[in-house]
Amino acid sequence: MKNVLGFVTLLAASFVHAEDAITFPTQQATEVNEAIVFPTVQHPIALVGGYEIENGILHSRTYDCGINISDLNLSAQLVWEGATPKVMIVGDDLIMCRSLANSPFELDINPVLNQLPNHDLYRLELANHVIFNR
Repeated sequence: MKNVLGFVTLLAASFVHAEDAITFPTQQATEVNEAIVFPTVQHPIALVGGYEIENGILHSRTYDCGINISDLNLSAQLVWEGATPKVMIVGDDLIMCRSLANSPFELDINPVLNQLPNHDLYRLELANHVIFNR
């Protein structure tokens, strides 16, 4: 029996090519030499020292681990907790960061605000954890 399985495995392996493109189940292969892009997951960031929203621009600070704040790829998302709309600010994962270095940033949240009807804007909250310093 082991010899039969080994022969079938050897036969199947002879038809596999190492040049075949790697595709994710949700993507279509268009070209063999196309770069492979792995999906990235963004996580909610901590806002340090509070925040201010003026004319749809969020002003705050966040931990940056000593890297350029623009490299965090910050974006705003609309999330719902029951009937409460919340704006969540997400960025690249800095879970291993132990530095308390933080930098100011500005983020336009108007695209998220424009997704809501006017009667939901009065209930809008921020979903991120806010760390207030004294």
